[in-house]
Amino acid sequence: MDPMAPRPYSRMAASPPRPAKRWPLIVLILAVIGGVAATVLFANDQRNLKTLSLFLGIPLPVPATSVATVSTSSEVARISKPISRWPWPGFTIAPGLIEANPTPADMCSRQAAGAQEIPAFAESEQRGWECSMLRDGLGANRSASLFLQARGLIHEPADNIRVKFNLASGELDGELATQALAFFHLAAAMPRDPALSETLTKMLTTQADFYFYAGYQGLTFRQELGNPGRYNLIGTDRTSKIPADHPRLWPTKQETGMPKQATKTARVPRLLTLPAVND
Repeated sequence: MDPMAPRPYSRMAASPPRPAKRWPLIVLILAVIGGVAATVLFANDQRNLKTLSLFLGIPLPVPATSVATVSTSSEVARISKPISRWPWPGFTIAPGLIEANPTPADMCSRQAAGAQEIPAFAESEQRGWECSMLRDGLGANRSASLFLQARGLIHEPADNIRVKFNLASGELDGELATQALAFFHLAAAMPRDPALSETLTKMLTTQADFYFYAGYQGLTFRQELGNPGRYNLIGTDRTSKIPADHPRLWPTKQETGMPKQATKTARVPRLLTLPAVND
């Protein structure tokens, strides 16, 4: 046979290619899907699983619970150690340190001291209540004075407190600091912790500006600009007044029919809108 002659076409029988082993990949994908599904179902204290069972009509087994018997004796459980609830270390709340909040009018009447000015109390549904008084003849040289002011919403404790120190030519001594802290203790129902009072007294007598977070009260102590003999101790209640602690969205533009000045006042806290006091 001529080697150059064309060979007849012959179709060679060949088996199809065998597919690659993909079962490990399939198992991995199923494991990932199962892990994600289990995470979603068992999240939020298994609420999603309970919702799915209610939708499918499949009852879930309820774990057995044991009912504890309550003693009917009149013994009061003793607290072994103070309960710490303050945001700083070193101060704790022991039973009996916090007193029940008095009514605003009762709190204001308790501020009367000897021959000093009788506290002035006023309240209205629109602006809330206010208690203010002036105490003079204080300090070592009896030339210092204190202006005490507390404000709050109607039927609620004080949320804005201010103590204005007018030292004249004297210094802020322990007597002035004690009277200022006593006003805060009664108006804001702060705990009567001796260590806390001692710390704040030392910080006040240094006459240096500071900010102190005492429980839910943010205390700010500052010297007045241009007047070296006057200082202001301002306290604000940091607890939310809104249900569920939702953030308050202040208006960013003037509402229709609302005066411009009223819009500006609504954007800032009430503490920044305290009127100036001439004493």
